Amino acid sequence: MPCTQSAVAIAVADGQEIGAERQVLTRARPDIFYRSANNRTVEQDQKLYRYAPPTGSPQIKIRKSTAFPETVKAGDTLIVGMDYSVMAAQGTESVDIRESMVLKRNGKVLTPLLDEPVRRTLGGIISELDFKIPQGLPPGTYVIEQEIGTGESSDTGSAVFLVGS
Repeated sequence: MPCTQSAVAIAVADGQEIGAERQVLTRARPDIFYRSANNRTVEQDQKLYRYAPPTGSPQIKIRKSTAFPETVKAGDTLIVGMDYSVMAAQGTESVDIRESMVLKRNGKVLTPLLDEPVRRTLGGIISELDFKIPQGLPPGTYVIEQEIGTGESSDTGSAVFLVGS
């Protein structure tokens, strides 16, 4: 993930639409800002990952999970990114998905960061969540566990980061 711009900002600069995909989670979590966009067409996604459209239930696959910067301190903003593919039978335009992210340390969930139902068009999706590191969070290694699911298909990914003193 570039240092100066988020992947979503780059997608928008490249002329890709965010439109209804843009979401701000300020009501429930003022310390979190969430955004997402399509970054690959179905054809680009199929060529890149060499898959044929599924004939049955929709399928989803996390391609990459990231946390940037890799080392933060209290008060810093962590950008948690996820790049995933939404695949479905020909003729399907969009799929209902649930995206979730939780903050973990030593295998224990500390807090949920995101748990949202979204409707996604097929192809590649990038989503980013800006999370302000709370004051008093002890130094150490943390994991953001990401999960996407359609009901019939799900996938998980994780992004590791370090809280310094």
